Amino acid sequence: MIIPSYLAKGLEFDAVVMWDASKENYHQIDETQLVYTVTSRAMYKLDIIYVGEKSPLLDVDPATYVEK
Repeated sequence: MIIPSYLAKGLEFDAVVMWDASKENYHQIDETQLVYTVTSRAMYKLDIIYVGEKSPLLDVDPATYVEK
């Protein structure tokens, strides 16, 4: 099932893919809630896909994820 992030609030999924999470697309502080909603919906697997530089809103401890 593919749904837009604005419909995912309050739902959980086994796996979530955040598509095109680059600095170019997610860089403003008012997008923080959207990034939180997308990344917090995954129960088991979260894939974040981006080209170029990762969004600064996704800066977290590198020990918490595996970069592929």
